[in-house]
Amino acid sequence: MQNIRKFYLVFEIISILLTIFFYKLNKISLFSIFLTSTFYYLVAFILPKIPVFFTGLIAFIMLFIFMLTITYTHIDFEIPGKYIFSINYFYIYILVIFILSILTLIDFEKFNILNIISGICLMCLFFIFLYFSFNNRINVVNYSIETNKIMNKDIKIALLSDTHSTIYPNNDLVNDIKREKPDLILLTGDIIDDVASIKGTDILMEKIKDIAPIYYCTGNHEYMAKDYEERIKSLESYGVNYLNDEYKIIDINGNKILISGVNDPYIDTKVKNYPSISDRLKELEIECAKEDFNGVKILLSHRPELYDLYSNYDYDLVLSGHAHGGQVRIPFLMNGLIAPKQGLFPKFAGGLYTLNDKTKMIVSRGLSIEALPRIFDPPELVIITLK
Repeated sequence: MQNIRKFYLVFEIISILLTIFFYKLNKISLFSIFLTSTFYYLVAFILPKIPVFFTGLIAFIMLFIFMLTITYTHIDFEIPGKYIFSINYFYIYILVIFILSILTLIDFEKFNILNIISGICLMCLFFIFLYFSFNNRINVVNYSIETNKIMNKDIKIALLSDTHSTIYPNNDLVNDIKREKPDLILLTGDIIDDVASIKGTDILMEKIKDIAPIYYCTGNHEYMAKDYEERIKSLESYGVNYLNDEYKIIDINGNKILISGVNDPYIDTKVKNYPSISDRLKELEIECAKEDFNGVKILLSHRPELYDLYSNYDYDLVLSGHAHGGQVRIPFLMNGLIAPKQGLFPKFAGGLYTLNDKTKMIVSRGLSIEALPRIFDPPELVIITLK
């Protein structure tokens, strides 16, 4: 048992060195190593005679409870130079505890040099798997939409969804947006979280408000907040155009664009007798038909599972979020494991979809990090080029 504990100490040193190499002393990761180790050795100290496997199991349970507590109470751990708490690092080191627990089945006294080399190689492969599967670095995804309604210069759109008031380390998201130089920024809901401080949203909006015009529709989490009206007004204070079941016609690069936005259906929990989203879309269609408009029509609506409804209306492009990419992906095999209102193996977890001959829908995988792990499902910034 002592050998495995020594092995774990060696692993921690290797983890720190790899962290320095890959992340340039990422304090979040180092903090995660420290906290996970503290839980592990605390259990080992209090219960020294139990098998190491159960030490790992108890440490796992303690960490999981701790993780859920800070996720759902949104306690922030201020670590100098970085944002505060990346949940997936904890999943990585929890998995490591189980791997090390399994190693208790190995007789270390009989180890030879070949076994040691094999063990190191397996651990490296395990690290590579963890690095890619739990990678939370923002992925920039590009889509190109060709249409005969763009008469002048192409239009580049940055689509942000489901940020949930996240604070991004090193201004990663802001830097990615600036690098893309969008002509228009569109927000498709859950930009504000219902529990977390609005601080993350304020920081983001302050830094992107001068990049390009911003248009926004609500998601369900905005209405789950008691002070949802104040939170939405806070967004508007940064120049964000809130599309409150309405549309705007704007000029981008000499092209006319009509952007409609509908409130999330969850609004009916806050506003009594609020019209259904179907009725609101019908009303928007009637109002838009009054315009002498032949340009691109875009609909912002948080929920992709309502695709059948969207396909009934005269939009060239529908933009959504909500599904968080299905949480778990298997590259080339499974686009997502589970999503709200879509259940297992959601069809609209993330990507570009054709709803009919006229309408395409793009579903963002979102930009938040939540309690449930994102496996092979990194947060994504969607860049759309209308040609």
